[in-house]
Amino acid sequence: MSAASILSPSFLTDTINAIKSPNSFLKNLLYPASVERAIPLERVEIPMYERGRVIAPFVRRGAEGIMVGGTTSKTIEVEAPNIRIKRPFTGRALMYTRRPGQPIYRTSNAEMIKYAREQMLRELTDLADSVTNAEEWLVAMSLQGVITYSVPDGDHFTITYPRSASNNITLSTFWNDVTPANVKIFTNILSAKRVASVDGHTLTDGICGSEAAAALVGLVEGGNVKMLGSDGTNVSAGDVSFVEQFRNDGAIYLGKLGGIRFWEYARTGVLNDTTVDLIRPKYVEFITTSPTADRQMIYAAIDDMDAIAEGLVVRKRFAKSWTVPDPSATMALVQSKPLPIPRQLNASVSMKVVSG
Repeated sequence: MSAASILSPSFLTDTINAIKSPNSFLKNLLYPASVERAIPLERVEIPMYERGRVIAPFVRRGAEGIMVGGTTSKTIEVEAPNIRIKRPFTGRALMYTRRPGQPIYRTSNAEMIKYAREQMLRELTDLADSVTNAEEWLVAMSLQGVITYSVPDGDHFTITYPRSASNNITLSTFWNDVTPANVKIFTNILSAKRVASVDGHTLTDGICGSEAAAALVGLVEGGNVKMLGSDGTNVSAGDVSFVEQFRNDGAIYLGKLGGIRFWEYARTGVLNDTTVDLIRPKYVEFITTSPTADRQMIYAAIDDMDAIAEGLVVRKRFAKSWTVPDPSATMALVQSKPLPIPRQLNASVSMKVVSG
Protein backbone atom coordinates (compact mmCIF):
# COMPACT_ATOMS: atom_id res chain seq x y z
CA MET A 1 0.00 0.00 0.00
CA SER A 2 1.38 3.39 -1.01
CA ALA A 3 1.33 6.63 0.97
CA ALA A 4 -1.32 7.94 -1.43
CA SER A 5 -3.65 4.98 -0.93
CA ILE A 6 -3.72 5.30 2.88
CA LEU A 7 -5.05 8.84 2.38
CA SER A 8 -7.73 7.87 -0.16
CA PRO A 9 -11.42 8.51 0.72
CA SER A 10 -12.24 4.79 0.49
CA PHE A 11 -9.50 3.77 2.94
CA LEU A 12 -10.21 6.60 5.37
CA THR A 13 -13.98 6.06 5.23
CA ASP A 14 -13.65 2.33 5.92
CA THR A 15 -11.28 3.11 8.79
CA ILE A 16 -13.45 5.77 10.41
CA ASN A 17 -16.49 3.49 10.29
CA ALA A 18 -14.57 0.64 11.92
CA ILE A 19 -13.42 2.69 14.93
CA LYS A 20 -15.30 1.96 18.17
CA SER A 21 -15.53 4.58 20.89
CA PRO A 22 -16.10 3.99 24.63
CA ASN A 23 -18.09 7.22 25.03
CA SER A 24 -21.54 5.92 24.12
CA PHE A 25 -23.53 4.85 27.17
CA LEU A 26 -26.82 6.45 26.11
CA LYS A 27 -26.44 5.60 22.44
CA ASN A 28 -25.58 1.96 23.16
CA LEU A 29 -28.49 1.70 25.58
CA LEU A 30 -31.11 3.36 23.37
CA TYR A 31 -29.75 3.10 19.84
CA PRO A 32 -27.61 -0.05 19.51
CA ALA A 33 -26.06 -1.03 16.19
CA SER A 34 -29.14 -3.10 15.32
CA VAL A 35 -31.25 0.07 14.91
CA GLU A 36 -28.69 2.14 12.97
CA ARG A 37 -29.46 2.86 9.33
CA ALA A 38 -27.78 4.99 6.67
CA ILE A 39 -30.19 6.33 4.07
CA PRO A 40 -29.62 7.77 0.55
CA LEU A 41 -31.39 11.03 1.43
CA GLU A 42 -30.10 14.30 2.85
CA ARG A 43 -33.42 15.21 4.49
CA VAL A 44 -35.01 12.78 6.92
CA GLU A 45 -38.71 12.05 7.32
CA ILE A 46 -39.46 11.21 10.94
CA PRO A 47 -42.63 9.17 11.47
CA MET A 48 -43.81 9.24 15.08
CA TYR A 49 -46.65 7.22 16.52
CA GLU A 50 -48.85 7.59 19.57
CA ARG A 51 -50.34 4.42 20.90
CA GLY A 52 -53.81 4.22 22.31
CA ARG A 53 -55.98 1.58 23.92
CA VAL A 54 -59.00 1.77 21.66
CA ILE A 55 -61.30 -1.17 22.30
CA ALA A 56 -62.80 -2.71 19.18
CA PRO A 57 -66.61 -2.37 19.08
CA PHE A 58 -68.85 -5.44 19.01
CA VAL A 59 -71.56 -6.08 16.43
CA ARG A 60 -74.46 -8.49 16.09
CA ARG A 61 -73.90 -11.68 14.14
CA GLY A 62 -74.18 -11.04 10.40
CA ALA A 63 -74.03 -7.25 10.86
CA GLU A 64 -71.92 -4.93 8.72
CA GLY A 65 -68.41 -4.07 9.92
CA ILE A 66 -67.89 -0.77 11.75
CA MET A 67 -65.45 1.80 10.39
CA VAL A 68 -62.67 2.62 12.88
CA GLY A 69 -59.90 5.21 12.90
CA GLY A 70 -56.26 4.54 12.06
CA THR A 71 -53.08 4.92 14.06
CA THR A 72 -52.34 8.41 15.35
CA SER A 73 -49.11 9.48 13.73
CA LYS A 74 -47.05 12.55 12.91
CA THR A 75 -44.44 12.95 10.21
CA ILE A 76 -41.73 15.58 10.47
CA GLU A 77 -39.19 16.30 7.74
CA VAL A 78 -35.90 17.69 9.00
CA GLU A 79 -32.37 18.31 7.84
CA ALA A 80 -30.13 15.97 9.82
CA PRO A 81 -27.51 17.77 11.96
CA ASN A 82 -24.31 18.05 9.95
CA ILE A 83 -20.97 17.26 11.62
CA ARG A 84 -17.95 18.27 9.55
CA ILE A 85 -14.59 18.53 11.31
CA LYS A 86 -11.03 18.61 9.99
CA ARG A 87 -7.42 18.69 11.15
CA PRO A 88 -4.12 19.52 9.39
CA PHE A 89 -0.97 17.38 9.23
CA THR A 90 2.41 18.41 7.99
CA GLY A 91 4.56 15.89 6.17
CA ARG A 92 6.94 15.69 9.12
CA ALA A 93 4.11 15.06 11.62
CA LEU A 94 2.58 12.34 9.45
CA MET A 95 5.68 10.53 8.18
CA TYR A 96 8.75 11.39 10.24
CA THR A 97 7.90 12.44 13.79
CA ARG A 98 9.35 9.94 16.24
CA ARG A 99 7.22 8.81 19.17
CA PRO A 100 8.17 6.92 22.35
CA GLY A 101 9.14 3.33 21.61
CA GLN A 102 9.74 3.92 17.90
CA PRO A 103 13.12 3.63 16.12
CA ILE A 104 15.13 6.82 15.79
CA TYR A 105 15.94 6.14 12.13
CA ARG A 106 13.65 4.71 9.45
CA THR A 107 15.40 3.46 6.40
CA SER A 108 12.61 2.12 4.16
CA ASN A 109 9.58 3.58 2.47
CA ALA A 110 7.47 0.72 3.83
CA GLU A 111 8.48 1.63 7.38
CA MET A 112 7.53 5.27 6.88
CA ILE A 113 4.15 4.28 5.43
CA LYS A 114 3.57 2.02 8.43
CA TYR A 115 4.11 4.88 10.87
CA ALA A 116 2.05 7.22 8.71
CA ARG A 117 -0.85 4.75 8.92
CA GLU A 118 -0.47 4.52 12.70
CA GLN A 119 -0.43 8.30 13.04
CA MET A 120 -3.44 8.71 10.75
CA LEU A 121 -5.33 6.06 12.75
CA ARG A 122 -4.59 7.91 15.99
CA GLU A 123 -5.84 11.16 14.54
CA LEU A 124 -8.92 9.56 12.97
CA THR A 125 -9.71 7.91 16.32
CA ASP A 126 -9.61 11.29 18.01
CA LEU A 127 -11.87 12.80 15.35
CA ALA A 128 -14.19 9.77 15.58
CA ASP A 129 -14.46 10.23 19.35
CA SER A 130 -15.56 13.83 18.79
CA VAL A 131 -18.29 12.62 16.43
CA THR A 132 -19.33 9.97 18.96
CA ASN A 133 -19.56 12.63 21.66
CA ALA A 134 -21.83 14.65 19.38
CA GLU A 135 -24.07 11.61 18.85
CA GLU A 136 -24.24 11.06 22.60
CA TRP A 137 -25.26 14.71 23.07
CA LEU A 138 -27.98 14.38 20.43
CA VAL A 139 -29.39 11.27 22.15
CA ALA A 140 -29.29 12.99 25.56
CA MET A 141 -31.13 16.04 24.23
CA SER A 142 -33.75 13.87 22.50
CA LEU A 143 -34.67 12.48 25.94
CA GLN A 144 -35.66 16.03 26.92
CA GLY A 145 -37.95 16.26 23.90
CA VAL A 146 -36.03 18.92 22.00
CA ILE A 147 -32.59 19.37 20.41
CA THR A 148 -31.53 23.01 20.20
CA TYR A 149 -28.24 24.20 18.78
CA SER A 150 -27.20 27.76 18.02
CA VAL A 151 -23.79 29.32 17.38
CA PRO A 152 -23.30 32.99 16.46
CA ASP A 153 -22.37 33.19 12.77
CA GLY A 154 -22.68 29.40 12.62
CA ASP A 155 -25.31 26.72 12.36
CA HIS A 156 -28.52 26.84 14.36
CA PHE A 157 -31.44 24.41 14.45
CA THR A 158 -34.21 23.12 16.69
CA ILE A 159 -35.65 19.61 16.42
CA THR A 160 -38.73 19.04 18.57
CA TYR A 161 -40.04 15.62 19.54
CA PRO A 162 -43.63 16.49 20.53
CA ARG A 163 -44.30 14.04 23.31
CA SER A 164 -47.16 14.48 25.81
CA ALA A 165 -46.83 17.13 28.51
CA SER A 166 -47.61 14.43 31.11
CA ASN A 167 -44.23 12.85 30.31
CA ASN A 168 -42.50 15.80 32.03
CA ILE A 169 -42.96 15.50 35.79
CA THR A 170 -41.85 17.87 38.55
CA LEU A 171 -42.19 16.39 42.02
CA SER A 172 -43.99 18.22 44.81
CA THR A 173 -41.68 16.62 47.41
CA PHE A 174 -38.13 16.43 46.09
CA TRP A 175 -35.61 13.73 46.91
CA ASN A 176 -33.43 16.30 48.73
CA ASP A 177 -36.29 17.42 50.99
CA VAL A 178 -35.16 18.62 54.42
CA THR A 179 -37.31 15.86 55.91
CA PRO A 180 -36.22 12.68 54.11
CA ALA A 181 -39.09 10.72 55.65
CA ASN A 182 -41.46 12.79 53.48
CA VAL A 183 -39.95 11.44 50.28
CA LYS A 184 -42.10 8.81 48.56
CA ILE A 185 -39.60 7.44 46.10
CA PHE A 186 -41.58 4.32 45.16
CA THR A 187 -44.66 6.47 44.61
CA ASN A 188 -42.55 8.65 42.30
CA ILE A 189 -41.34 5.60 40.37
CA LEU A 190 -44.91 4.34 40.11
CA SER A 191 -46.00 7.72 38.74
CA ALA A 192 -43.43 7.46 35.95
CA LYS A 193 -44.49 3.88 35.21
CA ARG A 194 -48.15 4.90 34.99
CA VAL A 195 -47.41 7.69 32.52
CA ALA A 196 -45.42 5.35 30.26
CA SER A 197 -47.97 2.53 30.54
CA VAL A 198 -50.68 4.70 28.98
CA ASP A 199 -48.93 4.09 25.64
CA GLY A 200 -48.05 0.50 26.44
CA HIS A 201 -44.44 1.03 27.54
CA THR A 202 -42.70 -0.64 30.49
CA LEU A 203 -39.89 1.43 31.96
CA THR A 204 -36.64 -0.43 32.58
CA ASP A 205 -34.00 2.18 33.51
CA GLY A 206 -33.62 5.50 35.29
CA ILE A 207 -30.67 7.64 34.18
CA CYS A 208 -29.81 10.10 36.98
CA GLY A 209 -28.03 13.40 36.65
CA SER A 210 -25.31 14.18 39.19
CA GLU A 211 -27.55 15.83 41.84
CA ALA A 212 -30.35 13.30 41.39
CA ALA A 213 -27.88 10.45 41.89
CA ALA A 214 -26.47 12.05 45.04
CA ALA A 215 -29.97 12.51 46.45
CA LEU A 216 -30.88 8.89 45.70
CA VAL A 217 -27.71 7.55 47.31
CA GLY A 218 -28.33 9.78 50.34
CA LEU A 219 -31.84 8.38 50.77
CA VAL A 220 -30.61 4.78 50.55
CA GLU A 221 -27.71 5.33 52.94
CA GLY A 222 -29.95 7.18 55.40
CA GLY A 223 -32.33 4.23 55.52
CA ASN A 224 -35.17 6.28 54.05
CA VAL A 225 -35.80 3.91 51.15
CA LYS A 226 -37.64 0.99 52.62
CA MET A 227 -38.04 -2.41 51.00
CA LEU A 228 -41.54 -3.14 49.77
CA GLY A 229 -41.68 -6.77 50.81
CA SER A 230 -39.93 -9.14 53.16
CA ASP A 231 -37.87 -10.77 50.43
CA GLY A 232 -36.34 -7.42 49.40
CA THR A 233 -37.03 -7.92 45.68
CA ASN A 234 -37.89 -4.26 45.16
CA VAL A 235 -34.54 -2.92 46.32
CA SER A 236 -31.18 -4.16 45.11
CA ALA A 237 -28.32 -1.82 46.00
CA GLY A 238 -24.98 -2.71 44.52
CA ASP A 239 -25.93 -5.48 42.11
CA VAL A 240 -23.42 -5.34 39.24
CA SER A 241 -24.71 -8.06 36.96
CA PHE A 242 -25.71 -5.60 34.23
CA VAL A 243 -22.78 -3.21 34.13
CA GLU A 244 -20.08 -5.08 32.22
CA GLN A 245 -20.83 -3.62 28.81
CA PHE A 246 -21.09 -0.10 30.18
CA ARG A 247 -18.10 0.06 32.50
CA ASN A 248 -16.10 2.14 29.99
CA ASP A 249 -18.97 4.44 29.11
CA GLY A 250 -18.89 6.77 32.09
CA ALA A 251 -22.03 5.40 33.76
CA ILE A 252 -22.17 4.12 37.35
CA TYR A 253 -24.73 1.51 38.27
CA LEU A 254 -26.48 2.50 41.49
CA GLY A 255 -28.84 -0.41 42.03
CA LYS A 256 -32.38 -1.54 41.37
CA LEU A 257 -35.43 0.04 42.98
CA GLY A 258 -39.03 -0.77 42.22
CA GLY A 259 -37.98 -2.93 39.27
CA ILE A 260 -36.03 -0.04 37.69
CA ARG A 261 -32.26 -0.11 37.14
CA PHE A 262 -30.80 3.22 38.27
CA TRP A 263 -27.65 4.72 36.79
CA GLU A 264 -25.62 7.80 37.56
CA TYR A 265 -24.55 9.51 34.34
CA ALA A 266 -22.85 12.71 35.34
CA ARG A 267 -20.73 12.95 32.22
CA THR A 268 -20.23 16.38 30.68
CA GLY A 269 -18.97 17.51 27.30
CA VAL A 270 -17.50 20.67 25.83
CA LEU A 271 -19.79 22.15 23.19
CA ASN A 272 -18.44 25.27 21.48
CA ASP A 273 -16.09 25.96 24.44
CA THR A 274 -18.93 25.60 26.97
CA THR A 275 -19.22 22.66 29.37
CA VAL A 276 -22.64 21.02 29.15
CA ASP A 277 -24.31 18.22 31.13
CA LEU A 278 -25.55 15.29 29.07
CA ILE A 279 -28.21 14.51 31.68
CA ARG A 280 -29.66 17.48 33.58
CA PRO A 281 -28.20 17.31 37.12
CA LYS A 282 -31.57 17.52 38.92
CA TYR A 283 -33.40 15.03 36.70
CA VAL A 284 -33.98 11.34 36.21
CA GLU A 285 -34.67 10.27 32.65
CA PHE A 286 -36.80 7.13 32.78
CA ILE A 287 -36.55 5.04 29.62
CA THR A 288 -37.46 1.63 28.26
CA THR A 289 -34.97 -0.53 26.40
CA SER A 290 -37.78 -2.63 24.95
CA PRO A 291 -38.04 -2.89 21.14
CA THR A 292 -41.57 -1.48 21.51
CA ALA A 293 -39.97 1.98 21.79
CA ASP A 294 -39.22 1.66 18.06
CA ARG A 295 -36.12 3.85 18.06
CA GLN A 296 -33.85 4.31 15.08
CA MET A 297 -30.57 6.15 14.58
CA ILE A 298 -30.59 7.54 11.06
CA TYR A 299 -27.49 8.67 9.19
CA ALA A 300 -28.42 10.96 6.31
CA ALA A 301 -26.48 10.86 3.05
CA ILE A 302 -23.39 13.05 2.67
CA ASP A 303 -22.99 15.02 -0.54
CA ASP A 304 -19.32 15.17 -1.55
CA MET A 305 -17.59 15.09 -4.93
CA ASP A 306 -14.90 12.84 -3.46
CA ALA A 307 -17.47 10.24 -2.45
CA ILE A 308 -16.82 6.65 -3.40
CA ALA A 309 -19.76 6.53 -5.84
CA GLU A 310 -21.83 9.20 -7.60
CA GLY A 311 -20.97 12.00 -5.21
CA LEU A 312 -23.16 10.66 -2.40
CA VAL A 313 -21.98 8.78 0.69
CA VAL A 314 -24.51 6.42 2.28
CA ARG A 315 -22.47 5.52 5.36
CA LYS A 316 -22.44 6.43 9.04
CA ARG A 317 -19.32 8.51 8.51
CA PHE A 318 -17.24 9.77 5.63
CA ALA A 319 -13.57 10.69 5.76
CA LYS A 320 -11.15 12.11 3.21
CA SER A 321 -7.91 14.04 2.95
CA TRP A 322 -6.36 16.55 0.58
CA THR A 323 -3.17 18.60 0.29
CA VAL A 324 -2.94 22.37 0.62
CA PRO A 325 0.11 23.84 -1.14
CA ASP A 326 1.32 26.69 1.04
CA PRO A 327 2.27 25.98 3.72
CA SER A 328 2.27 22.38 2.59
CA ALA A 329 0.03 20.17 4.74
CA THR A 330 -2.45 17.34 4.53
CA MET A 331 -5.97 18.05 5.76
CA ALA A 332 -8.05 15.17 7.16
CA LEU A 333 -11.82 15.58 7.36
CA VAL A 334 -14.59 13.52 8.99
CA GLN A 335 -18.26 14.09 8.25
CA SER A 336 -21.45 12.53 9.61
CA LYS A 337 -25.17 13.36 9.68
CA PRO A 338 -26.70 11.47 12.64
CA LEU A 339 -30.26 11.91 13.85
CA PRO A 340 -31.88 9.91 16.71
CA ILE A 341 -35.52 9.11 16.00
CA PRO A 342 -37.72 7.94 18.91
CA ARG A 343 -40.78 6.88 16.92
CA GLN A 344 -42.80 6.17 20.04
CA LEU A 345 -42.98 9.68 21.43
CA ASN A 346 -43.98 8.73 24.98
CA ALA A 347 -41.51 5.91 25.60
CA SER A 348 -39.53 8.04 28.07
CA VAL A 349 -40.39 10.16 31.10
CA SER A 350 -38.41 13.12 32.45
CA MET A 351 -38.73 13.69 36.19
CA LYS A 352 -37.25 16.58 38.15
CA VAL A 353 -36.38 15.06 41.51
CA VAL A 354 -34.13 17.72 43.10
CA SER A 355 -35.25 21.23 44.02
CA GLY A 356 -33.77 24.41 42.63
